[in-house]
Amino acid sequence: MGRGKDNYGNDYDFDFITDTKQFYMMVGNHKYVPEFIEENHYGFNHQENGYAYELFYYPEEKEHFIWKMNVSVSQFEHVQLVYALQLINPQKKAGEYGEYDEDGHLFKEGLKTNTQAILHPIDSFSKELEPEEFLFPTVSYKVIETNVNEPEKPSETIKTEVKKSTPVTTSPVATGDDTKQEFWYALLGLSISTLLLLLIKHYKTRRE
Repeated sequence: MGRGKDNYGNDYDFDFITDTKQFYMMVGNHKYVPEFIEENHYGFNHQENGYAYELFYYPEEKEHFIWKMNVSVSQFEHVQLVYALQLINPQKKAGEYGEYDEDGHLFKEGLKTNTQAILHPIDSFSKELEPEEFLFPTVSYKVIETNVNEPEKPSETIKTEVKKSTPVTTSPVATGDDTKQEFWYALLGLSISTLLLLLIKHYKTRRE
C-alpha cells in the first residue's frame, strides 16, 4: 500500500481495510462481493470448480495484495477492484498534506495510494506477456485549525473518493485454440480501473 513522505517531510502510511464490506469487484456492470476463504484470502463469484477471482492480502512489512483471475477476461468488460485504505498516521497540525492526482499522470510525490501496481498478463495460449506497470494516483487532505472561541468538536472522519482509470493494451494474438486450460486467462486489451476509497481521519487542533 502507499507510504512515504508528505510535502512537509512527515511519514505517511496507508493500510488496506480487510472488512469485507469495504471492498468488492466489478466485471462490466456485474458486482461481486468477497467471500471469506481463510485469513487474508478472499474469493469472488463462486463457481463449481472454485472462485472465478481471488484476492490474497499480505499485511507484512511490504504490505501488498495479489488479485488473481481464474477465468478468461474480455477486453469488452472492464474489470475493477474497489477497496478502501485508511491513513494510519494523519497529521494534527493545520495545513494541507499531499497533492491530488486522480490517475497519476501528473507524477506527484504524495500521498501515493500505492507504491507499485503491476499487471502480469497471460494470453489464451497460456503464454506470459510483458508485465504492465500502472501510474500512482495521489490524494491530499486538509487539517483546519479551530478558533479558540469556538467550542471543541469531536474528530470527524472524511471519506474521499478517488477513481483511477488506466487502459492497458497488448498486441493481438491469433485465436483458434479452444482447449480449456486450468487457468485460462485472456488478458489481452484488458482495461482495469481501480476505485480507491480512502478513509482519512480529520483532526482539528486549537491555537495555543
